[in-house]
Amino acid sequence: MNGEVVNIRQDRNRLFLQNEARSLENPEGGYLWKGEIRIWDNQHLLGWYVAREPNVISKGTFYFVLHPNGGDMGGRWVGRSYDGDMSSGCCSMAREKKRAWLVANELLEKTNRGL
Repeated sequence: MNGEVVNIRQDRNRLFLQNEARSLENPEGGYLWKGEIRIWDNQHLLGWYVAREPNVISKGTFYFVLHPNGGDMGGRWVGRSYDGDMSSGCCSMAREKKRAWLVANELLEKTNRGL
């Protein structure tokens, strides 16, 4: 698992995302990226991401569910990465780093149990 600081700008129901730097936990596989997410029904977030670096082919999609309190969201990413044509994993975002890790761990546990 790795974490990143992501800057988010909101314009109505659209979020524009961009990481500040490569993940410290994954310096070899990390890369700079940007993305866009649209909010549906005030709880479902669907979007995409692409690499901002030349020669990095990583790109894909996001699906998040916003917690009712608005403080965090958890979901999945699916896309192409250096690991292969079709990769996927759990992802989370929160205002606080500790909460983001907690949400990510909960998602991983559910995934490992087949939920």
